[in-house]
Amino acid sequence: MPFFPKGFSGYFNAAQMLILSIFRETKSSYHIQAGKFDRDYFFIQNKPKLDALLIDEKSAVIMINNIGRKRVVLPGYRFINHGEKALHTFDIGFHHFFWGPQETEDLFRNHIPIDLSQSHLQSLRVAQTKCQTKDEITVVPSFSVFYDFSSSIGKKHLGEMLINISDYFSINKIFGELQLEINKLIGERITNICKYLLKNTSVKQLTDQNSSLMDDILIKTNTIINIKIGGDTSDAHKKKGLHLLENINPLGQWEMLNIRVFLNNLWIQKDVR
Repeated sequence: MPFFPKGFSGYFNAAQMLILSIFRETKSSYHIQAGKFDRDYFFIQNKPKLDALLIDEKSAVIMINNIGRKRVVLPGYRFINHGEKALHTFDIGFHHFFWGPQETEDLFRNHIPIDLSQSHLQSLRVAQTKCQTKDEITVVPSFSVFYDFSSSIGKKHLGEMLINISDYFSINKIFGELQLEINKLIGERITNICKYLLKNTSVKQLTDQNSSLMDDILIKTNTIINIKIGGDTSDAHKKKGLHLLENINPLGQWEMLNIRVFLNNLWIQKDVR
């Protein structure tokens, strides 16, 4: 069995699956672990009928029926209603990803790339975070991003937020496993904030050894990206960041998404040798 439970709740779900499947004689049961199907469900044109899903404690699924009505299926052994299909899957655990170039990459150097494929991948990573200062100097930050789906508010609020996330990606014709798409969305919003903050900054301010400007930009980025619609905006950074809400939507509507951003490295085009 490809599902290995962790902790009491995991063993309980596994036991529940065995007992219920015996009585219901379910033949088409799929497992979902860390937001992923154990089989290529989303790549199959004619989706197989789902009788039941075994969903691990770090996953959730959005099901949709024949009339377009969605429902959230949370961890456990869950029977699927007739005519329902899986639309999106979530890994609702703790996440970490890198955004921008790798920390040790050698940017803005005059050299001929040996490996063209690696050079192309590097250029894609640079494009993720490329910004300009007000004196038109290119700046490329690299970030570590951590986030999780807070469960402190309860399952009802978590379910509502997952439906909101599903609706956003459905409008944009994105279906299936959503972890990488959420990573990309968060990363793009971080870049939007940094572009705005850096376009009002000179390269001299950034390179001054006594300056804490980059630390201040990072604090503002963390504050702004975690602003929630209707939340407390009494903090000075939040007040200044309110006009950026449009640039970070829909994150401001996903109240249980907690994001932390750290700077790995910063390349400045002035360093060209």
